Amino acid sequence: MQSRRARRAWSKIELQPRITPALIEDQHGVTAIEYALIAALIAVAAIAAMQLVGTGITNTFNSIAGQL
Repeated sequence: MQSRRARRAWSKIELQPRITPALIEDQHGVTAIEYALIAALIAVAAIAAMQLVGTGITNTFNSIAGQL
């Protein structure tokens, strides 16, 4: 058995029928998550590319230094 206070608390938590479709159709959070995933993927690709280029440049400079 629920007390009167508990029933009042649950009645405040329950969603109203006119609000529920609006929450289901709301896509703002999904879009933000998609943009965050794309940004993370670009960051990982950029880090990998910079490491490869950095290694190549280091090898080039070491080769030049060895020839001097």
